[in-house]
Amino acid sequence: MDELFLGSDSTSTEMNEFVGRTTHIAIDPTSAIYQQLKIPFIYFNKTLFNDELPDCVLTLTHNSKRTLGYFRPYGFKHKGGKFTDEIAMNPRIFLCDDLSYVLSIIVHEMTHMWKQHFGKKRCKGGYHCKEWGAKMDLLGLPPSNTGKPGGRRTGYQMMHYIEKDGVFDKACQSLLSQGFAMNWGFAQQQLINRENEKDKRQKNKAKYSCQICGLNAWAKPQVKIACVTCSALMKEATE
Repeated sequence: MDELFLGSDSTSTEMNEFVGRTTHIAIDPTSAIYQQLKIPFIYFNKTLFNDELPDCVLTLTHNSKRTLGYFRPYGFKHKGGKFTDEIAMNPRIFLCDDLSYVLSIIVHEMTHMWKQHFGKKRCKGGYHCKEWGAKMDLLGLPPSNTGKPGGRRTGYQMMHYIEKDGVFDKACQSLLSQGFAMNWGFAQQQLINRENEKDKRQKNKAKYSCQICGLNAWAKPQVKIACVTCSALMKEATE
């Protein structure tokens, strides 16, 4: 898989020139937003997928606050009869603090496209199967339903995490070093920033359980809390 990262010197130079041309031109907001999707798609298709993925329609979706992106095979049709796939991204996350993760979501959906066109086995729409997961592993984006190591690897609702110094991480850092940025996004509080704040709040709470009646309560870590009904100290959960 190392050869998929950046490719030859000529390929790297070509991508440098492409990103440079498209990230420093003053264009209207509509074009700018779609360039924010087009540039990563072209770049990662070349560096991670050997430029094998077909063209598709890149769209925006923000009706659901929980959906970060999706892939829909043959989602658009030309009046002449030709079909093409769709990759949609939620602009609520474009202005978040972690641009690497936003770009990893694009690759997550591109891997669904790879599975659709080059996978050996068919699977139900929206399902994250083992073959998709194996490809994500090769790209340095291990699947996990929690978005962290150790989570469930298959299912309908699936996240991933970025493997440090993995194939995607290196390619992504190269793209960012060339000046790529997302300057336009949905004008509401961003999803990933909100999730980060939620994680911080959760770390400041601990679960306590009564060993007699099973009552649960949440409070600051390492405090003494008692069950009034059983007149017994509650035990702090270890997990």
